[in-house]
Amino acid sequence: DTSRNESSHQLPSFLPDGRHFLYLSVSTNPEVSGIYAGSLDDPPERQSKKRILASALGANFVPSEEGGSGWLLFLRGSTLVAQPFDPSGLNLRGDPLTVAEGVGSVYQTGLFTAATNGLVYRASAITRDVQLTWFDRRGKQAGTVGEPGQISYLRMSPDGSRVIYQKETADQNNSDIWLLDLKKDASTRFTFGPGASGRPVWSPDGSEIVFGLKKEKFWDLYRKPSNGAQQEELLLASNEHKEPLGLSRDGRFLLYATSKNESSADEDLWVLPLQGNRTPYPFLATKFDEREATFSPDGRWVAYISNE
Repeated sequence: DTSRNESSHQLPSFLPDGRHFLYLSVSTNPEVSGIYAGSLDDPPERQSKKRILASALGANFVPSEEGGSGWLLFLRGSTLVAQPFDPSGLNLRGDPLTVAEGVGSVYQTGLFTAATNGLVYRASAITRDVQLTWFDRRGKQAGTVGEPGQISYLRMSPDGSRVIYQKETADQNNSDIWLLDLKKDASTRFTFGPGASGRPVWSPDGSEIVFGLKKEKFWDLYRKPSNGAQQEELLLASNEHKEPLGLSRDGRFLLYATSKNESSADEDLWVLPLQGNRTPYPFLATKFDEREATFSPDGRWVAYISNE
């Protein structure tokens, strides 16, 4: 329902009567996202709009051993809780009780399942340091480079001499960008805050790096010389999150993704000209998500992922 800013309905599961089911509605409106009940006997326009539970993750119904009522299991953060649920009246009762701590999830799915006599779950992932490692074309490890760390979004420079990457800070709430010189096997910090920096991309000649920087509410687009000789320059600020994806081979256009929230829902692809008046324009803006786009080497095409 686009009027409710819904992007998907997910994770359906039947209730004991075999006619009703629970499902997760995902919306950019937090007042809409949550668990709802549907019925096989109702057409789409008559399905209930009553939210049973506010949640960004799916839920499981577990019947009691005596039948009738049961429990709705769902995650609050990484805490698995159970709340009495009446499947005939389709409503929650009483207060939620803690079942387990440190339960994992991925996207909208909690990593647990339950029956009347037991529970199986997977613990939440522990963030681990990773080591950058070379492999040859046959998959044989050929050595490591750099120090281990919480590294992501790494990009090789056009000449293959350096790697730029995002690295989480010690407090886990922010990130900075670092440069690794592959010949010297030495890393230097590239951004210094305030705010979180990340998702860097190289200019075609390697002289500049474009990246996202979140100083307040939204991720905005900045660029900075790769030698670090100057401060970063603001390229684009707006009331939405922006992620740089790549520059055209001639360096004239920056391809980037936009979204209304940091979970990257409702992503569209935009182009920012880096010459002239720098007025951005949409490349692909549909009701679907378009993401992870990249220019072809000749600059004539854009490859991207869509959930259409």
